[in-house]
Amino acid sequence: MAQKGRGIFMVYVDIDAQHAREFNEWYNKEHLPELLSVPGILSAARYEAVKGGPQYLACYELESVAVMQTPAFTAGRGRRGGRKFRRP
Repeated sequence: MAQKGRGIFMVYVDIDAQHAREFNEWYNKEHLPELLSVPGILSAARYEAVKGGPQYLACYELESVAVMQTPAFTAGRGRRGGRKFRRP
């Protein structure tokens, strides 16, 4: 039987077109695998807007919202490089 989380972490972001390719490569090859290695993050899905914005929405299924307070989750905040891609 599939496990169902009791929490969800959602992130939305707009990325400048000039950085989109680099952002997607970073997200797919570094960021997503790092997040999915955190105990308690069960799954992830990312969506791209076809109209309007924000451009991207990422949804992470969590065992519980307490996952976001664990050392494994909070330790990655300083290493995650997504801020350099965001629009001001």
